[in-house]
Amino acid sequence: MERKPFVDAEGKPIKVQITSPNGTVKTVDGKGYTVFDLPNKTPFVSNSPYYLFSIPLKEIENNPNL
Repeated sequence: MERKPFVDAEGKPIKVQITSPNGTVKTVDGKGYTVFDLPNKTPFVSNSPYYLFSIPLKEIENNPNL
């Protein structure tokens, strides 16, 4: 799967901050994935077996390098 540019409504790259393993923080153009269907080739629907969920707060607190 190809990583796509993460852009705003005007098509400009959205900047994100990343933290390297040595703790250095830098700002880069965001990249992401565009998914139009699921692995079983069905569209996103309610009660799909493929749920999207956020990372739990506890995990974010315990793992700042996410």
